Amino acid sequence: MPAYEEVDWIEWAVEGIIDFVDELVIAEGYRGPRWHFGDGHSKDGTIDIINKLAKKYDKITLAESQPRRDFLRGNAATHNYVLKISKCIKEADWYMICDSDEFYTDRQKDVIWKTLETADKDAFAVKDRMFFNNFTCYVDQSLARFFRVTPGMFFKPAQFPFYKDGKPYYDYSVNPPSLLLENDPMFHYSFVRKPCREIQRRIMEYCAVQHYQSVFSWIDNVYLQWNEENAEKIYEINRKCFGGKGGIFMNADEEILRLRIYNGDHPQILDNHPYRHIEDIRKIHWPEKAAHKYVLLRHHITHYSLRFCKFIKSILQKAKIFL
Repeated sequence: MPAYEEVDWIEWAVEGIIDFVDELVIAEGYRGPRWHFGDGHSKDGTIDIINKLAKKYDKITLAESQPRRDFLRGNAATHNYVLKISKCIKEADWYMICDSDEFYTDRQKDVIWKTLETADKDAFAVKDRMFFNNFTCYVDQSLARFFRVTPGMFFKPAQFPFYKDGKPYYDYSVNPPSLLLENDPMFHYSFVRKPCREIQRRIMEYCAVQHYQSVFSWIDNVYLQWNEENAEKIYEINRKCFGGKGGIFMNADEEILRLRIYNGDHPQILDNHPYRHIEDIRKIHWPEKAAHKYVLLRHHITHYSLRFCKFIKSILQKAKIFL
C-alpha cells in the first residue's frame, strides 16, 4: 500500500484490508524526485496514523518509498524494495497492490480468495468502480492488482511484474490479466479528496514523468469544471488534452467513459467517513487551494529549466560530434 499525504483515507484503507492479508507493507513517501516536495515525506499527519496502526497490528511492516527522477521508475523501485524487505514474501502465494483509497466488501474478498486458491493464472486485474467528487459519480475501469509470487520476480515501471527471466507476467495486447469482480467492481475513491490535495497529486505524478501540459489541462478543464450540464463539452476537452489517446474519461479504445450514477451500498467501514455524504468535494476546502499557486509556479519554473538544460545538453553533444 503506497501512502503519501493520505490522511483522509489511510486509516480506513488499512482497517478495510488488514483482515484479508498476511502482511501489509505500507510504503510511505513520494516516489518522484524528493526535491519536488521537500524531503518527500507526508506532512499532513499520515505518518502519525501509520505509526498508530503499526502498534495496533503486528501484520504491518513500514517501508520508505524509493524516490526516482521519474515517478513511474519510483513506483517500480518501491515495489522491488518491498519484495526485499517483506517479512513473509518467501512464504507468500500472492502479491497484492492496494492503494490507500481502495476498498473491498467482505463478499468481494471471499470471491477473490476462492478464485486465487485454485487459479492457474499468475496475474489478475479487478474491475474498478472509480468515484469522482462524491460517493455517487463514477466510471468503471480495471486495474492489475494480484500477482502470483514467483522466485526472482521483479517490477518494471510503473508497476508491471516480470518473471526472473525477464518475461512479463502479462501483456495487455496479447495476454491481458484475467479479470476479477467483473460484475461487482471494487470501490476506488481516487478523486474524492480535497481539491488542493488532488491538484498536488496530479502534479507530482505527471510532472515527474513530464506529462506536463496534459496534467494542467486536465486539472483546469476537467477535474475542476465537470458537472452534468457541461459533461459533453468536458469529455471533448479531455479527448483533446490527451491527444485523443486515453485519458481520465477515456479507455484504450478511445471510447468516452461517461460518469455514471451509483445509488447502491458502499463498504460498511466507510459509513462514518467524513466524505460519505458530501454533495461535491470540490466545493469545500477552497482556501487551501491558494497555497498551491506557489506549487504550480515552482513546477512551471522547474519544468522549463529542465527543458532548457536538456536543450543545452543536446547542443553540446552535437558540437562534440562535429568536433
